[in-house]
Formats: sequence, structure tokens, C-alpha cells
Amino acid sequence: MKFILMLFITVSVYATSFQQHEKFIRGLKTQITVKKKQKNFGNVLQGICFIDKKGNMITSQSNKDKFIVINILNNKGKSTFSQKIEYASHAQDLSYYKDKKNKLHILTTGKHWHGVVDFILENKKFHFYAQYRLGIGKNTPSISEDKKYLITKANNSIYIYRFVDLRTDLEAHPLYSFILDEKQRGKRQWTQGIAMKDNYIYVLSGDNTFKVKKYVVVYDAYGHVVKRIVLSAGKEEAKKNGRRWEMEGLTFLGNKLYTSVMSGHDGHHKKSLYQLLEVR
Repeated sequence: MKFILMLFITVSVYATSFQQHEKFIRGLKTQITVKKKQKNFGNVLQGICFIDKKGNMITSQSNKDKFIVINILNNKGKSTFSQKIEYASHAQDLSYYKDKKNKLHILTTGKHWHGVVDFILENKKFHFYAQYRLGIGKNTPSISEDKKYLITKANNSIYIYRFVDLRTDLEAHPLYSFILDEKQRGKRQWTQGIAMKDNYIYVLSGDNTFKVKKYVVVYDAYGHVVKRIVLSAGKEEAKKNGRRWEMEGLTFLGNKLYTSVMSGHDGHHKKSLYQLLEVR
């Protein structure tokens, strides 16, 4: 295990600076393929991820952890595909990979917050593909940008797995784990998104109120804090829309890090895409 860990943490690190550049990119218009009486048309997004260099993306939503709604959005933020999946997940965070046949898979929190669920896109619909066991309790997972590692947050810690191990070993163990920075272990510092790129791990935390600070903390592979950033993206606009200001999901497009910002109120949320950082 020590040998594997050394191989992991000695991989070259490319980023030299993390520049905070917060700016509005576009509104996000999702569709919900369920009846209006269920009152979930305005549910917040739980996860976002870009799926190509053009800026097309996928979002996830959940209705009281009873089912998931997946949307594919074009690079103008408009839904071109929407599907309800009967699966008891909060759909917290979202990431993707493509298999050897170039088929698209999406990953999110598993059933009842445990493990990781893998859906595959076939015949123009997402279907259950696999459930990966982690054995660490409720978690928020994401796959690294190079698709080599599965990172997840549970028990106020970050766990790092080789993705191939999860897919082939029912008793896979993490390569490494570390405790979150104290700023992200505070009251109402909910983990809202996680991403990994070039051996750096980005964790988004905060709640849905204006009083609680929102953070992105950048960690290296050892768990050392490289940078703490207090966020204000979308705050002033959210004040005009209602009482909610919540960030959900983290995703990279090139060297730029993005999140979604929710404002408004229950059942009538306004969803927007914001850039947070540029990594150089």
C-alpha cells in the first residue's frame, strides 16, 4: 500500500496558481419529465459536469431522495434531454467518463447516500450499470479529470480510490485519506461539490443562506491546504430573487472551475452557471 501511495502522490503537479475569477456565465434551463403536482419543477441542482470541450453539460436533481432527474444541456444552458430515473439517491455531485466503446457513463451518490452509482447512456436513455461499494457511510463522490481516481467526501474526510479498483474489486480500499480543513468542518458547511485535476482536490462547502460563508478549499494529494477561497459568486443577484443563495456542484472546463448557483425559493429556483477559478 505504501508503494502504491508513493506512486500516486509523486505524480507531477502542473498548476502553479489558482486565480479567483468569479463571473456569471449563463442561466441554466432544466426540464422535469414529471407531473407538476409533484412540485419539483424548481428543485435545486445537485450536481453538474461538462461532458465535452464545447461546453455541453449534464445536471442532476433529486426529489426527496426518491428519484433522480438527469438533464443534458447545450452550451447555451438549455435542456436538450431530460430523464427521470427511479433510484433512491440524492444525486449529490455528478461526474462522467467514457468506456472503451466510447459510451457515456455518469457517476453520482449511490442509493441512500451510500457508495457510488454508475449509469450508462444506451439507446438514448440512461440505464443502471453498476453500484460501487465504498464502506465509508454517506458520501459525495466524483471522478478525477483524468478518469483515474474516484474521490469522495465522507466522515469529514476525503478518500481517494483508483477507479479501476472500484470497478474490479468488491473490497477495494482507498489509496489515501485525509481530514478536511477546519473551515469545511464547521456548522452548516455542507459539502456541495468536489473535483480533482492534476493531483489537486477542490472541495466546495456552504449552505443555502446568506449568513454562512461559502468556501472552495484546494488540497494537494497529501491533504495539505494549498488555498482557501471565500466565494461571493451570485450573491447580489440572489438577494434580488429571494432568500436562497446556494452553490451546488463543481466541474472543470479546461483550466476553469465552475459551479451552479441557486436563488429564489422552494419550488421556484433560478439556476445559473458561474466561473469560480482559473488554474494556471
